[in-house]
Amino acid sequence: MNPALAPLLLAVLSGVVWQNFGQDALFIPSHIVSIALAISVPIAYVFVGKRRGRAFQHLQRGTILLLIAAVPMLVANGLYLSYKSADGAAGDIGGILVMLLGWAALTGTSASLINSSSSGPRIKAAR
Repeated sequence: MNPALAPLLLAVLSGVVWQNFGQDALFIPSHIVSIALAISVPIAYVFVGKRRGRAFQHLQRGTILLLIAAVPMLVANGLYLSYKSADGAAGDIGGILVMLLGWAALTGTSASLINSSSSGPRIKAAR
């Protein structure tokens, strides 16, 4: 498995979970799960990359990029959690733009790391 496929899937899911499908009971849990998924994107990249034998510097650069890309998503989720309900967040117009920016950054960065991970440096086993 390519090291960036798991983070890409998690990034997509963090945006899908964001949309709680209009149910007020799922408002807070969906944003908490979205935060957990956004945080797990760089962690998954490191975990899968280490298991695949990727070089440390390559993993470090990818992880830093994913952490930076996750920041707007985390900020938007925190903003929406402060409203405590879908009704409270109904009038907000800026939070959704920050969320879309964060989601695009997270999925775009994850997708771009797929190509770099498949051809990236590997740690050679000592013989």
